[in-house]
Amino acid sequence: MKCWTEDEIKLLRRHASSSKEELIKIFPDRSWASIKKKRSRITKTRKLPKWFSFDLLKDKSIEELAEEKGLNTRTIHRIIQAGGRSVKEFKRSPFSKYEFMMADDLFSPCVGCTGGECMPEHCANLEVWIQKLI
Repeated sequence: MKCWTEDEIKLLRRHASSSKEELIKIFPDRSWASIKKKRSRITKTRKLPKWFSFDLLKDKSIEELAEEKGLNTRTIHRIIQAGGRSVKEFKRSPFSKYEFMMADDLFSPCVGCTGGECMPEHCANLEVWIQKLI
């Protein structure tokens, strides 16, 4: 059984109300049974918790939201999927909260000063990095 790609799922969402014939033309490598099953899964409307909005995940990771609501991350995953979205859309790199400085192909060791302006003279690693750039 061939897995559905994210692009195929997006395409199916856009054409979910199309006829059998149209869907078979759009997905020539898929059986009608496979198309019908996937369409059923992605178009089901399930009730989401009243507190939940996908906007919550713009500024928070799944883990942060789960902790805030006293839930485990698997529960948040289920809520996302019930809303017809993929968990992958909301996965973040552990470094996403940091902005990295680059010079050529070198990353800065700095992850930002806490409490005001950057003071490289107080950051030995950053000072060494700057010296390497010069």
